Amino acid sequence: QTIAFKELKDDAAVFLTTRSGSLEGLGTEEVSLEKDGIYILSSTVGDIGGKSLEMPSDLKPGTTWSKPSEVKRNDGSVSKYDATFKVIGTEKVKTKAGDYDALLITSDGPAEVNGQKLRMKSKNWYAKDVGVVKVEIETAPTKGSPQRIVIEATQ
Repeated sequence: QTIAFKELKDDAAVFLTTRSGSLEGLGTEEVSLEKDGIYILSSTVGDIGGKSLEMPSDLKPGTTWSKPSEVKRNDGSVSKYDATFKVIGTEKVKTKAGDYDALLITSDGPAEVNGQKLRMKSKNWYAKDVGVVKVEIETAPTKGSPQRIVIEATQ
C-alpha cells in the first residue's frame, strides 16, 4: 500500500491510497485530510455513495463515532457495514517491521457481504508519522465459521 499526495483542494489535502499484491482487491481510494477529520472521497472498488468520514480529528481515548457504509461494487454486489468505532488509547504493537507505540482504534458492528449477514470486529493500530501498521479483522457469519485476517507492516 502506498499513499501519495495528489493536490490541495478547498483547504483539504487530497491523497491517493494505492494497493497492490494481496491488498489489490481493496482498490485505490482518494482520501482528503480536512480540519475535522479524514474522508474517503472515492474508491475504484465501486460507488461509496459520496464523501464519507473515515476518522474524526479528535482521537482522545474514549472517543466514539458511527460510520454506516454501503459500497455498490463494480461486480454488481453490495457490501454494507454499520460500524461503531472507539479510540482505546496508545499501546505497543509488534509487527514484522518492528515494534511501535501506536494508537489503537476498534470497530464493531453488523455487516452484509454478497447477501451474507455477519458481525465484523476490527483492531487498527496507527503509529505517529507512519500511519496504520497493523489491522486485525474478525468476521463471524450467521452461517459458517468465523474468520480472522491480519494485515501488518513488513518494512
